Amino acid sequence: MRGGRGGQASAPGIAPAARRLRAPFLRGRGGLPGRPPGLVQPGLRRLARRPVASAGSLLGGQWAPWLALAACASGGQFLEAKTPLGRVTSAPLLAMVLGMGVSGLRLLPQGLPEYAVVWQFLMPLGACLFLLESDLSEIKKAGEVLVAFLYGTFGSFLGTVLAWWSVGHLLGGEGYKLASCLCASYIGGSINYAAVAQALDVQSGSLVSAGMAADIVCMAVYLVFVMSWPAEDETRPPGPGSSTEPSRVGASSLSLVAALAAACLACAVGESLALILGVPTWSLAFAALVASGLATFASAAQRQRKASALSEPLHLFRGGEALGSALMLVFFAVIGVSSDLVGALSLGMSVVPFLLVQLAVHVATLFVLGQASGLSTQAMLIASNANIGGPATAAAMAATRGWGGMVQPALLTGSLGYAIGTSIGLATARILV
Repeated sequence: MRGGRGGQASAPGIAPAARRLRAPFLRGRGGLPGRPPGLVQPGLRRLARRPVASAGSLLGGQWAPWLALAACASGGQFLEAKTPLGRVTSAPLLAMVLGMGVSGLRLLPQGLPEYAVVWQFLMPLGACLFLLESDLSEIKKAGEVLVAFLYGTFGSFLGTVLAWWSVGHLLGGEGYKLASCLCASYIGGSINYAAVAQALDVQSGSLVSAGMAADIVCMAVYLVFVMSWPAEDETRPPGPGSSTEPSRVGASSLSLVAALAAACLACAVGESLALILGVPTWSLAFAALVASGLATFASAAQRQRKASALSEPLHLFRGGEALGSALMLVFFAVIGVSSDLVGALSLGMSVVPFLLVQLAVHVATLFVLGQASGLSTQAMLIASNANIGGPATAAAMAATRGWGGMVQPALLTGSLGYAIGTSIGLATARILV
C-alpha cells in the first residue's frame, strides 16, 4: 500500500487513500499508550515521512523491516537459551546488540514507520501481556521476603536520587529520564526500563541502548556478588509451589486470544484513566496495574474451578507471558536499530558510576533496615535479587542454594516488582526533573 518501496508505484487514487490512512499514525494520535497527546518520538515521526525505498530493496520488500526485527528478537532468545554468553547476559540485551549490528551494516534505514508502530502499540501490548500470568493475590505468602523486597525497593529509589545528585551530570541532557528508567529496572526489570523510556519519550536511541547495556553488565556482576554472599545454614522446607518453574499447561488458541483481548483492554483502560486524571504519560503504568488486576482475577477464577470436581481448571491467559516476552524482544531490537553503536558504547561508560552509587545505596538501605527489623540474611538476599535481577534469577538462586521455601516468595515479589516498577520510575522522573 505504500508507494516508494520495492520500486512499485502506487496506482492513481490509491496513494491519496494510503496517505489518509497513514496521516493520523504519523502525527501521533492523542492519548496513545504511555505518550502525551500529539507526541510520537519526534525523531521517528520526522523520518517516517521520508521515502524508505532502501528497505524495499532488501529480501522481503515491505516485510523486510519486520523480518529483520523478528530475526534480531529470535536470535537474542536463541543465544540466551543455547550459549554460555547468552545465559550471563540476557535475551533483551542480545536482541538490542543484534539490532545495532543491523543498523551498523546499513541493512535497515533508521526512522522507518514500523519502528514507531512498535514503540506506540507493540511495546505497551507486550508489557501488559507479560503481566497476565502473574498472580499477585498470593503475595501475602511471601512473608519476610516481601518486607525485605519493599526495603530494597525504597533502597533502589533512594539510590537513584542520591546517584542523580552526585554523578547525574554524567548522563547528559536527558539524564533524568535515563535515571528514572534505571530506577524502574532495579525495582522490576527490563520491561519496566523500556516502559519508562517509552513513557518519558527518550529521544536518543543511543542513550537508551547505553543505559540498557550498562544496566545488564552491572546487574550480572552484582548477582554474582549476591549469590556468593554467605547466609544462614538453615534450609527451609519447600513450600507449596516452590519449584523454580511454575506448573504450566500448554497454551491454546482460546487462551492466546483471551490474553490478547485482555492486554488490549488494559491498554485502553490505562489510556483513558491517564487522560481523565490529566497525566497522559502514566497511561502505561495504569495499564500495567489493570493487567495485574485481570491476572489476579483470572487466577482466582482458576482456583475456584479447580476446587469444583465438576469443572476443569480454566487457564484463561495461558501463553500471554511468552507472547508478551516475544513482543518486548522486538521492541529491544528496535532500540538497537535506532541507536548509534559508537555513541552507545561511549555513553555506556558514563552510566557505570551512576549504577555503582545506585547499587551501593540499595544494598546499604536494605541491610540496615533489614537488620533493624530482624530479617534473615536469606530473605534479604532473595529480595535484593528479585529487585535487581527479577523473579527468575531470584527463584533460581533460592533453588540452587537449597532454600526451597524461598522459591515461591522470590517469584511473587519479583512479579510485584514488574507491576509497580513503571509507576515508581515515572514518579522518580517527576522528582528529578
